[in-house]
Amino acid sequence: MLPNPLHLFGQLLRGRRNAAGWSRRQLAERAKLSDCTIKFLEQGYLSRIRIGAGSPSEELVSHLAMLAHDPKNRLAERERYWAVASDW
Repeated sequence: MLPNPLHLFGQLLRGRRNAAGWSRRQLAERAKLSDCTIKFLEQGYLSRIRIGAGSPSEELVSHLAMLAHDPKNRLAERERYWAVASDW
């Protein structure tokens, strides 16, 4: 049986967050997500997906994977982008 990819992603996200020295709340604030959302992601739990009522988009999975790979730099990059975008 193959491991659940959402569970593996959650482990990666938690590991990267911990390596960056951030609490779940700090990541949630920087990512503009709720603490609960980060908790669910780290647990590999997305209710609609788990019960088979939906599936994650490629875009969502790609963004989350990039964030999990290098959270500190990706979030700093996002903040720089939105600082410039707010001037438009």
